[in-house]
Amino acid sequence: MPTETTNEKRCMLYPTERTSWAKLEPLLVEALTQLHDSESTLFQIAANERTIVGHLACYLRNGKQQLEHDWHIDTDYNRVLGSGGSKRQPVKYLTLAVEILETQRILSSPFGRYLNGFDPGDFNKATVELKKKSRTQKLTTPDLVIHERTCHKIEHNLLAIEFKPTNAQNHLAIIDLARMLVFCQSKEIQDNKEMPTYQHTLFLYPDDRQGFLGWLYSNRELSIDVHTEPKPFHVKVSKQKE
Repeated sequence: MPTETTNEKRCMLYPTERTSWAKLEPLLVEALTQLHDSESTLFQIAANERTIVGHLACYLRNGKQQLEHDWHIDTDYNRVLGSGGSKRQPVKYLTLAVEILETQRILSSPFGRYLNGFDPGDFNKATVELKKKSRTQKLTTPDLVIHERTCHKIEHNLLAIEFKPTNAQNHLAIIDLARMLVFCQSKEIQDNKEMPTYQHTLFLYPDDRQGFLGWLYSNRELSIDVHTEPKPFHVKVSKQKE
């Protein structure tokens, strides 16, 4: 079983500098294209997001040699530092992130069903959902992460993804987008070791079987109360074959 010393030695093998989105994006675009072309039935039948994300992880692993380091690619990963501790995401930060998202004009963008469909009622439902969750339900793990499993520094946490199918409820999509804001932006949380901070986070969903849309955050070591806006992310793929 890994000890703190072995974990520290392993972390020394991983990068001391961050990986730019320009280096990471080609891997993700290639994996999403393969996912779309090979697993189109999953989107046609609106399969569970865990099923879809599991296949995405496989395609990412197949191409990860494009990156400079041998990253781990995991779904629903819930441990950190080899200690058995959960990657907790305090609800106070999630609630604040929902408030921030409600003030941003990005949500009226033409990019997809979710982002031109949110209304004040959806944000209110998201806040109510966060308040009513039990202690266990407040523990958050991203759908997919590219990282080093036992290291805490941001240089060792490359990407977190939340995926939502197009039949998801709006207020749950808002909560996932808020999670990506918190996981990417909260330097204070990382410093306090409440949970890791990722270099990049992505809220992702299919675009009427023609590709994928989403919102991308890249970390700038800012506090959660700084209103950083995400960038639109779009992968256009060929139409489904009959």
